[in-house]
Amino acid sequence: MRLALLALLAGVFAVGPAAAQKPGDRPLVFVADLSAPVPLAQDAAALTTSLCGALAKDPRVEVLCAPDVKQILSFAAMGSLTGAPSPAVESLERRLAAVKFVVNGTLAQSQDTFTLVVAAGSRVADGGGGTPTFETASVRLEEVAKGRSIRLSERLPELSARLVKPLLAPTTSTTLPPEPLK
Repeated sequence: MRLALLALLAGVFAVGPAAAQKPGDRPLVFVADLSAPVPLAQDAAALTTSLCGALAKDPRVEVLCAPDVKQILSFAAMGSLTGAPSPAVESLERRLAAVKFVVNGTLAQSQDTFTLVVAAGSRVADGGGGTPTFETASVRLEEVAKGRSIRLSERLPELSARLVKPLLAPTTSTTLPPEPLK
């Protein structure tokens, strides 16, 4: 049980080809579960996992995925039932507090057309241990596929690159003094 938990934690906290870099060198991106109507729930879950995998391949960011967070919390709950303490929860809370960007989205279907809308933005400081959120999306992308929702997964590597680039772009700020009062 402990080995499985350690393997899971290693997979969650060291994802992607640049995992050899020190933690904290790259911004942490939290990928929330994609929302969808009940008939599309399984498709949305599969696309969430695929989106996490596509984002994790980008060496510029670290990724923390909602399904992985749920699994860690599930293992911790099972451990607490047996009386085993779970340092994984404390570690997970630290990771969630370090999230810089949040990605979420929706999956919808209209006849034979599937639409995936993904948005990302800077995390809003919530002050608690809740799920990370953003107030205003910096990026909003839409992908449409006809026939089957699985066709959307083929586009996720390119979509993830289009998500990360604007998130990491430098913000425009000025060092000019404010205008004088009149």
